[in-house]
Amino acid sequence: MLIIAIVFFKQAFPQCTPMDSIACPDPENNGEVCPETLPGGIAGIAYESVATILPPPEVEFQPGVFIPLHHIKLTDVQNLPPGITYQSDSPDNIFLVGTYYCILLSGVPTVAGNYVLKIIVDIWAEGIGGGEPIWIAQQTDSTSLSIKIIWDPNAIDEPNDDSFHLDGCKPNPFIDRTRISFYSPDPAELSFDIYDLLGQIMYHQVFPAIRGENFIDLNGGRLPAGLYYYSISGAEKKLTKILIKTH
Repeated sequence: MLIIAIVFFKQAFPQCTPMDSIACPDPENNGEVCPETLPGGIAGIAYESVATILPPPEVEFQPGVFIPLHHIKLTDVQNLPPGITYQSDSPDNIFLVGTYYCILLSGVPTVAGNYVLKIIVDIWAEGIGGGEPIWIAQQTDSTSLSIKIIWDPNAIDEPNDDSFHLDGCKPNPFIDRTRISFYSPDPAELSFDIYDLLGQIMYHQVFPAIRGENFIDLNGGRLPAGLYYYSISGAEKKLTKILIKTH
């Protein structure tokens, strides 16, 4: 099975630069995936992610039979979210063994959903006696890479008049400060938490909520720029939305 080392990270500029062996190591010399999940995006908001690719030096052609590779050629990336396109830093999409390359995924997604990508490559082996490379097969990468696109995190659902609901935060995206608003049908002790994309808690606060509209004024100056989940939770319910810090 062909394994491709892919590393994803957010970029603020339109061109991509591949990582190196320090940022994207390959200790077993067979390719790795780190991580498997692309950063999420929001419908209607510009999206960019970069993949750094290091082709594996060989492929298992038959059980126990390994063939040295010359290069792989990116043929297609299928099942991208509508509005997202891809391009690599190799004009012909040919990635030589032993060299790091990158793919830029960018655009404005238009439809929310969870998109499992299919990375399709042609595999080329070393030629006999140093001759022309030999095409072996076309393969679809099987690492279950995905992009999750959600609707605008500031959108307000239509709750029942007296239900526990989270109205969102404004501004969002924010630089240092933002205000989260929610409605509680009864006085309660609630938890406010912020998680990174790996599920690690970045901020935690317990506070008393009053009946009616409540507000949390967040000073997020110490949070690194990026996309986060935030939640308001009590004994019976947990509400979660997306928070974006730009600087």
